Amino acid sequence: MSDITVSIQLDRQQCRAYLRWLASQYEQAMADCWYSDRYRYVPEGLRAQRVLADHPHIAGISRSARSCASCWPRWGTAVKAMAREIRSEVLRRLQADYGLQPVQGTAYLRKGTCPSCGKRELYSRQDEPWFIRCGRESKCGEQWHVKELFEDLFDDWSKRAPATDDNPCATADSYLQFARGFDLGLIKGWYSQENYWDRDLGIGSATVRFALEKGGYWERLIDRPHRFGKKKARFAPGRARAAIGGARRAWTCWR
Repeated sequence: MSDITVSIQLDRQQCRAYLRWLASQYEQAMADCWYSDRYRYVPEGLRAQRVLADHPHIAGISRSARSCASCWPRWGTAVKAMAREIRSEVLRRLQADYGLQPVQGTAYLRKGTCPSCGKRELYSRQDEPWFIRCGRESKCGEQWHVKELFEDLFDDWSKRAPATDDNPCATADSYLQFARGFDLGLIKGWYSQENYWDRDLGIGSATVRFALEKGGYWERLIDRPHRFGKKKARFAPGRARAAIGGARRAWTCWR
């Protein structure tokens, strides 16, 4: 099959919105595959490449985002702002793990070692380090999202947005808005924030819980859910079969 080249012309606003949408689609598609049984035991350094090889649509999203992101000096603000405390830790790890070095007077980190080709052409941005990319565009050009590299920094929503007396649903709100992309104004009152504890594993998580029309509930575990294996979501104990008919609202939110 021959390559197909698609050329589009976008103004500044369109490109910013398109890059933001591509980034969210890539994050969601990659997250759906990352801890699936098919890739669970693939070494993390090879997992992203395997997912992209097996799923052409995700690879296409990645290449489209790369093309838009090649205009970083102009379009860098298209990607949502990274929380300050996460940004500090990401920068620390990028320097420690990949040898990236801040370039004085610029917004870039450079001279990192590319995990793919091994050359010291890896770079990222200091202000919004969402991606690392190899500068050898014609011979390598690989890129990685930091969520692929440091997933532990992004999956613990209780640490990112702890619940408070004023807002007991702060963690659930943050997860739904920033991880799932929902407009909270449209789903307010549909859910509550709860907690789940797994006695066998000795670990717990905050949850986003949806009450179901026929009784019971369905909830999504949101704090590092990969620790629970396949149990990333659950029905109220003993109510799974009866609850399925009333789960339309929850399914709609997770399509």
